[in-house]
Amino acid sequence: MSGRTEGRVMNGIAWACALGALACAATGVAQNPTPEKLTLRQAEDLALKNHPQVMAAQDLSLAAGEQVREARSAYFPTLNADLTGSQANTEARIGAGALVASRLFDRAGQGITLSQLITDSGRTNNLVASSKLQQQAAQQDYQATRYDVLLAVNQRISILCRPRRSSRWRRKRWRRESNSSIKSPRWPRTN
Repeated sequence: MSGRTEGRVMNGIAWACALGALACAATGVAQNPTPEKLTLRQAEDLALKNHPQVMAAQDLSLAAGEQVREARSAYFPTLNADLTGSQANTEARIGAGALVASRLFDRAGQGITLSQLITDSGRTNNLVASSKLQQQAAQQDYQATRYDVLLAVNQRISILCRPRRSSRWRRKRWRRESNSSIKSPRWPRTN
């Protein structure tokens, strides 16, 4: 291709890109819908659903509930199963698990252990009670976080919905306040 033909091709591509961008912009402007009005309740629901602090407080509250279940688990029996084996090695005394290695014999062992808490002098009861209190604190923290977010939403909406004062009204108010501060107080006359 010659330089002149190459320039025409590049010029045509540039024009096609420019027209495509203009067409996209024109359709974007034409299709721009009017903003949807939100009610106060919708704004609050949206903020509670999407605010990261609310979601984090909710997760901490749920985790505290699981800690109560974990503390209660000491009341239930525990079942363990073990399987171990050892191969004879005349050159070493290395074994697996609880079996001591033998120089002469291969050994295998298995077992099941069942344990049940009989008494621990109230330790488990205290752990369960403490974890319940921590769960209640986490739930109250979750509610406080929700109320903080709702308060912030209401404050911002009240600022946005506040009636706007004209500059003329502000000038009158400023004059009134400045004039009242300049006046000297009236003192009672003395004889």
